[in-house]
Amino acid sequence: MLDLWINKNYLKEDKINELKEIFLKAEPFQHLSLNNFLNEEKAEKLLKEIKKEEYYKEENDLYSFKRTIDFRNSKSKLILEFRQFLLSSEARIFFESFLGKDINNKKIDLHSLKLENTDYLLCHDDEVEGRYFAFIFNLSKDFDSVYDGGELELFNEKNMEAKEVVKKINPKFNQFNVFKVSKKSFHQVSEVLSDKERISISGWFYKK
Repeated sequence: MLDLWINKNYLKEDKINELKEIFLKAEPFQHLSLNNFLNEEKAEKLLKEIKKEEYYKEENDLYSFKRTIDFRNSKSKLILEFRQFLLSSEARIFFESFLGKDINNKKIDLHSLKLENTDYLLCHDDEVEGRYFAFIFNLSKDFDSVYDGGELELFNEKNMEAKEVVKKINPKFNQFNVFKVSKKSFHQVSEVLSDKERISISGWFYKK
């Protein structure tokens, strides 16, 4: 099942060992950014299906964006297949091989976010009981960090408070970002500055 979804280059043993080392040593907190993560055909088909989903606006002091319902209720066969893939034993073993043990493959949150011109997501840590790893699968195309914004920004911290942005990740099509959720995992998405849509599949793996 893995090679039906994931780029085969990420399934090699030496590559998995490399990812584990990078993840464990990452600053300001444990994270990975994997480009060309899915088989390209799957990624293109997912984007096509995601665009058919119904989005609703959410807006408050912390964020402004559009989101879908949780994908367990999607009517798209492909989206449901993707969700089941992430919940599969094969996927759990794959992710545990470089992220760490004890991922719950019976529970997952999964939805899509769409950020348009002037939308944003301010600094937060994602820490909610049971959440283990947060992930953002980018499906945005042709984003330029200078002109379009929408970067994933990671903060360092002092005394369990966000201090300053120390890393910026420009959204790329078929890019999988994942980080360990903790009291130090402060991050945000910078304001979208253009008329391009920043589309992603976002969610959380939970602890067993």
